Amino acid sequence: MNFTRLLTSWVVLLGVIGSASSCEYNNAANLFPPPPVCETENMSFAGDIVPILAVRCNQCHSASEGSGGVVLEGYQEVLQWADNGLLLCSIKWDEGCSEMPKNAPKIPQCEIDKIESWISDGALEN
Repeated sequence: MNFTRLLTSWVVLLGVIGSASSCEYNNAANLFPPPPVCETENMSFAGDIVPILAVRCNQCHSASEGSGGVVLEGYQEVLQWADNGLLLCSIKWDEGCSEMPKNAPKIPQCEIDKIESWISDGALEN
């Protein structure tokens, strides 16, 4: 076997190995994985809704603050705003409602969907 054939064989072999390994990592599924799924089934007030309100709302709407007369701490207080539609209207930034949180970015859509699902399922104290 002459040197040129040997060199050509090595180049081809290295190309095959290199392209095979790069295909494993350089494909759309690995480079652009799908966004995480937002789980909205069987929302629990204590386990799902309270943590969202604690982070997004209670800085201004806790029992001690109650900005604008709105308290979102405790089931009965939250239920009042869920039942009259203002909780969802405000966090969805619907027309005619105060956009909440005030002077902050809109709550992530997944969190809005969780609250909406909880309300749609009867706003249970669970």
